[in-house]
Amino acid sequence: MSTIDYSEKIPNNVNLSEDRRLQRALEKWQPAFLGWWDQMGPEGSSNHEVFLRTAIDVSAKGWAHFDMVKMPDYRWGIFLADKEEDRKIGFGNHMGQDVWQEVPGEYRSELRRLIVTQGDTEPASVEQQRYLGLSCPSNYDLRSLFQVNVEEGRHLWAMVYLLHAYFGRDGREEAEEMLLRHSGDVDKPRILEAFNVPTEDWLSFFMFTFFQDRDGKFQLTSLAESGFDPLSRSCRFMLTEEAHHMFVGESGVGRVVERSAQLSAEHDTLEIGRHGGIPLAMIQKWINFHFSICLDLFGQEKSTNAANFYSMGLKGRYNENKIEKIVYNVGNDLSQSANDGIDVLRNGHYEITTPLSPYLELTSLSQEEREIADVHIYRDAIFVFGGGTGCNNLASLCGTPHLIHNVSLKGNVSESTMHLPKYLWDANNQRLVNYCEDDFLGRNIFAGSMNLNGIWDILKNKLTPLIYNEKAFAQYGYYYQDNTEEEIERYGDAMETIIVLGSKPMRLILTMVTSGALSI
Repeated sequence: MSTIDYSEKIPNNVNLSEDRRLQRALEKWQPAFLGWWDQMGPEGSSNHEVFLRTAIDVSAKGWAHFDMVKMPDYRWGIFLADKEEDRKIGFGNHMGQDVWQEVPGEYRSELRRLIVTQGDTEPASVEQQRYLGLSCPSNYDLRSLFQVNVEEGRHLWAMVYLLHAYFGRDGREEAEEMLLRHSGDVDKPRILEAFNVPTEDWLSFFMFTFFQDRDGKFQLTSLAESGFDPLSRSCRFMLTEEAHHMFVGESGVGRVVERSAQLSAEHDTLEIGRHGGIPLAMIQKWINFHFSICLDLFGQEKSTNAANFYSMGLKGRYNENKIEKIVYNVGNDLSQSANDGIDVLRNGHYEITTPLSPYLELTSLSQEEREIADVHIYRDAIFVFGGGTGCNNLASLCGTPHLIHNVSLKGNVSESTMHLPKYLWDANNQRLVNYCEDDFLGRNIFAGSMNLNGIWDILKNKLTPLIYNEKAFAQYGYYYQDNTEEEIERYGDAMETIIVLGSKPMRLILTMVTSGALSI
C-alpha cells in the first residue's frame, strides 16, 4: 500500500522530495493552477465548505477520507497506483517485453500527444460546468458536482506530473498550455470539440457524467494497459475516482426520468413542464445530443492513430489483458459444447425446464466471458430463437437467420429474419385479429415484413399512433396472447427446412426470451 504524504506542499506518493528539480518545477506550476481554479473553477464556491472525499492511499480498500473542506483549500496532488512487479507489455510490437519506466525515444511525440489530450479534457469539464453550482437542485447535487470538479482537477495534476517528470522543457510548456486553453474559447479552445460545449443546465450535467464520463472510463482503461508504466499507474488510480462520476450521471438521469414518469401519470399528460417536470421528449432530445458527442469521443471505427498507438504498445484495447483469455475460454467452451452434442444454448430467464435438446446454460461462464459470448454465439449459430431484444441486431449483422417470437406487432427488417408475433385478441367481437391473409407457416418467412392489411383496417382510426403499446390496445378491448410452445417449435422446423445445416462451424441454437414469454 502506498500512503500519500500530506506534509508536502504538493501531496504525493511518488517521493517528490527526492527530486528537487521536479519538485521546484511543479511548485512553480501550482500557483498557476490555483489561479486558473479561482478564475475558471466553480463560480461563487470560494467560501463554500463542502463534505469532500480526499485520497489517503491508493489501495483498493479504504483509500478515501471524507471531511469538510473549503473548495480552494482542497489538497490536489499526485497519486499513482502501486507498481506491479515484473509487469510486461501485453500487446503490439513489443508484446512480452518489460514495461517502460522511461519514455521510449522512438515514441516520444506520440506518447506526449496521448498524455496532453487526456490531460486537456480534465480542466475542460470543470470549465464547462463552472456555473452549475449557482442553480443546483439540492445540497446533495451540489456536493456531487464539487466532488466531480475537484477530482477532474486532480486528474489534470496526474497528467501534468507525467509531462514534467518525463518530457523536459516541452513537457513543462505543454502543462502551461493546458491552463491557457479554455472551453469554448474562440482563439484557444480545448483540443476535443466535445469539451467546448457549455454544460448550462443540470440535465446536461447528468447526461455529461452519464455519457462522456463513460467514454472517459473506456479511455482511461485503455491507457491503463499502456506499456509506459507511469501512465498506466496514473490511469489505474484515476479509474477509482472516475467510477463516482458515472454514478452521479446514472443516478441523476434515473431520478429525472422517474420524476417525469410520475408527473405524467399524475396529470395524465406528457406536457409536464407546467407541473415542474421535464417532458420525456426533452429528455430524449438531451440523450440524443450527448450520446452523439460521446460516440465522437470514441473516434472512428477504423483509426490509423489507434492502430499506431496499439502497435507501439502505448494504448491498448479496453481490458486488453483479459481479452485473449476470455476469447479463448468462450471459444473453447462453445466448441466443447458442440462436441458434447449440445445443440441449445440458453441465455436469460426460462419458464420451460425440459428442453427439446441437451443445452448449456451461459451462466456457467463468467460475467466477463458472457459479455463476449453473445458475439461468438450470434456469429456461429445455425439459427437463433429470440424474443424482442436488442441482441437480435447481432444476428442481423452477422447474417445469421433468426426467429423473433412473442413480440408485439413489430420486428426487425432483415432478409434472414422470421417473425412470429403475438396474437391479438378482439374481446369486443370474441375473435383473433388476422395479421395477414397467409396461412400459418407462410407468414412471409424471411420477408422482413408482414402483410398488415387486416390490422390496419381495424385500428387505423384509433390506435395507429400507439400501435406498439399493449396498454393502449387494452383500452379498446384488444389483448395480446403469447405464442405457444408448439407454434415456436413448428417455426423452428420451418427454419430448418430452409437453412442448409452445417454451414456454420458450430451447430448452436440460442434461445432467449423476454418477460412472460415461453421459449423452447
